[in-house]
Formats: sequence, C-alpha cells, structure tokens
Amino acid sequence: MLADSPEFDIRYTDPTDETALRKWLEDQAVLNQFPATTPGEINMLVPNWIGFHRFKSSLTALYQGEIIGIGTLLLMPYYKLIHHCLTSVVVDPKHQGQGFGTALVRNLKHLAKDYFHFQMMYAEIYNGSKLETILKKQGFTETLRQEKFVKSDGHYRARILLEVDL
Repeated sequence: MLADSPEFDIRYTDPTDETALRKWLEDQAVLNQFPATTPGEINMLVPNWIGFHRFKSSLTALYQGEIIGIGTLLLMPYYKLIHHCLTSVVVDPKHQGQGFGTALVRNLKHLAKDYFHFQMMYAEIYNGSKLETILKKQGFTETLRQEKFVKSDGHYRARILLEVDL
C-alpha cells in the first residue's frame, strides 16, 4: 500500500487546500458522494468544509508532496452534542484504492478521540459509496438507512449513517 510509503504524510488542513477539493468535486463520480449538485451549492460546501481548519479538525493527506485527500471532523457548536461528531472524507479519484482513505479515517478517529475527546464518530454516506468499505473496516457500523434520500438524474440513492465508539 502506498499509504505505508515514507512519501505519504498527513497534516492539518490549510485554507489553500480548497483548490484541490474544488478540483475533485468537478469529477461527477466524486460529486455524487456529496449533497451538492450545482456550482452555487459547491461554492457553499467547499468553504464550510475547509473552514474547519481553524479548529484543527481537518486533515490533509499528501503523497509525494501532492494533496490527495481531505478528511474533516464536522464540529457542532452545541454543548449537548460535544461528545460526538460527523466526519467527511474525500480522496482524489486517481489515488483511491491505495490505502490513503483508510489512513485518513484512522487518523481522524485518533484526532476525535485523543484531541477532541469525543465518544462517538459518525459518517453519512450515500448508497454505493466507496467509503463504506473503509468505514466498516475501521469499526463503523450501520445505524440508519434511509431509502430514496437523494434523487439525481431520476435515480434514488439511500442515505446511510454509520457510527463508531471511540
């Protein structure tokens, strides 16, 4: 696995990483994994996602110095909810299947547990997401499946919520 290479690194996300995220979202297969569809929606999604860099809750994966993935703990500003978080992960399509997504999820779990002291971590994905296999290998279990949650190009996809105890 390339994720075991010394040329692989994970660092905190920087605002300039926004460019890579926007580029990946131009790929329809990547965009289909997220709720955004239109350019306007993407323009709302990207700054919100990258904005978590201010709280050190977002990690960027690099291989040979190139940004290849971003994973973020989406923090909630409500006292009753500070024991858990939702996470989002994306890996550059040309670097998928090489262990980078697994490494991001593993590091996000560590960050959630040891830095933020969360007790639970959640991921919301859509039916057919490549991330589902990674999450399940990292101990996430399906807790909710909502059929016909997303409708795109006349086809429905289920929303799947997975959780892991930290």
